[in-house]
Amino acid sequence: MDMLKYAGKLHPLRSPHHKDKVPLNLIKHGEIRVGLIEQKKDGVFYVDVGLDSLILYKGKIKSIGKKIDVKLIKKNNVLTAIDVEKTDIVKYYWGYNVFYFNSINEVLKEYDTSKIVLTSRYSTNYDIMSQFSINLKNTLREDGSILLFFGSPKFGLKDLFSKEGINYDKFNSFNFFPKQGTQTVRLEESIFGVLSILNCVYFS
Repeated sequence: MDMLKYAGKLHPLRSPHHKDKVPLNLIKHGEIRVGLIEQKKDGVFYVDVGLDSLILYKGKIKSIGKKIDVKLIKKNNVLTAIDVEKTDIVKYYWGYNVFYFNSINEVLKEYDTSKIVLTSRYSTNYDIMSQFSINLKNTLREDGSILLFFGSPKFGLKDLFSKEGINYDKFNSFNFFPKQGTQTVRLEESIFGVLSILNCVYFS
């Protein structure tokens, strides 16, 4: 498709799970990479982790074309790959997961009310020095887990909550972009903006 002719042309994000291509001799023992399972004619499985050659795969997954996380083992300058679970990579940012829910109520059940933050231009301006912000910092440092809600391009949160009979007012709601100057802030811009503000809260 012509619209996809530039797909894959951008450089990697350079986050821990999007690493640069380097010579094989520079790979360190225990390095973790994302790879794609392949199988050669000899029936042996390999994994493509973005290097100059495929790496022998000694894991349990045998699905050709499946994307997996692997740890590279280096012995006598020979590399092999073994399985590693994402839960074992807790000290790195390793991408995000996408989950689908049938209703907002289903999502709300996953978190305590104190860990839920709604975003709305009709709410009180967010104050990074407020008591709520201080409590939020403590919450983030305990387990790094909160739930942020954003409106859709067509409907604000009050409308969405009202459709499901949810009491909007019982949750913490803030305007993160006072004097925004536009009728709405694009969803993708709002997500990055709010996350940047909360990142500042965490490290302040």
